[in-house]
Amino acid sequence: MLLNLYGHTDPMKEFISKIRKQLDSVYGSGEAEWLVRSIMEDVCGITRTDMLLKDIKIPDEKKREAEKVVGRLLKKEPLQYILGSVMFCGIKISVSPAVLIPRPETAELVRHIVAQETGKSPLRILDLCTGSGCIAVALAKTIKGAELFAAEISPEAISVARNNAAENGADIKFVECDVLGDISGLPAKTDIIVSNPPYVTESEKKEMEANVLNYEPHRALFVPDDDPLLFYRRIADIGLSLLNPQGRLYLEINSSYWGETAEMLQQKGYTAITVKKDSYNKERFIACTLTQKITDK
Repeated sequence: MLLNLYGHTDPMKEFISKIRKQLDSVYGSGEAEWLVRSIMEDVCGITRTDMLLKDIKIPDEKKREAEKVVGRLLKKEPLQYILGSVMFCGIKISVSPAVLIPRPETAELVRHIVAQETGKSPLRILDLCTGSGCIAVALAKTIKGAELFAAEISPEAISVARNNAAENGADIKFVECDVLGDISGLPAKTDIIVSNPPYVTESEKKEMEANVLNYEPHRALFVPDDDPLLFYRRIADIGLSLLNPQGRLYLEINSSYWGETAEMLQQKGYTAITVKKDSYNKERFIACTLTQKITDK
């Protein structure tokens, strides 16, 4: 039993200790600590400072709600799906099992685009395989005057993305289409194409955590082992068709195939190809320019 400075039991700290111990057994102490803080703040409305300094009575209904969250976490369900949202580039993005959970690496891609493109002439930007719409929404909120389009094959994902655009006051035109198929609905004369498409190979599944494999949409994650550049070749070809001269392509990529991806882009006629590492020191992003229209590649 935990005592406060006056020798009395501290119900809040007892409750926190209880759920931390449960989560430790599955996630380890470091991740469990983050989960506990998130549960207390997002479910119980108790900040980290409150946890450290105050003896706050948690209402029974909030305790029951928190315990339900813990139960789902013990089954390795992602916290973001349980809570229904995640912060991305300072913006609240709603998520469901219809879309991938936005990653910190993808936020790095957005920041890179913003750093390179802010202040240029009004831009038309197309986000392919938009998923939750996190990239498009963040760019719409950050690059003033930009015209945003976002394409996605999944009607359920587009519904999530439309909601995120509306909730964040982002003006985005959504197109339901398969980038591997008919793209007649996509806008011509585009200045920037950005994409975080499926890029995890089937053989890489064995390295992935259960909370990803069992809950996130495989359609948005995986590509065949024998064709890891499937989406990148198609996106490069779409760029040849839709990008203006001097238009830019920004891609999040599989770090295991960054060399092959860069070589493919060069062969198709793109120039100024740059590869950037993410915060984990992995080659994660490629940017390139379509210097002139090339249609025979």
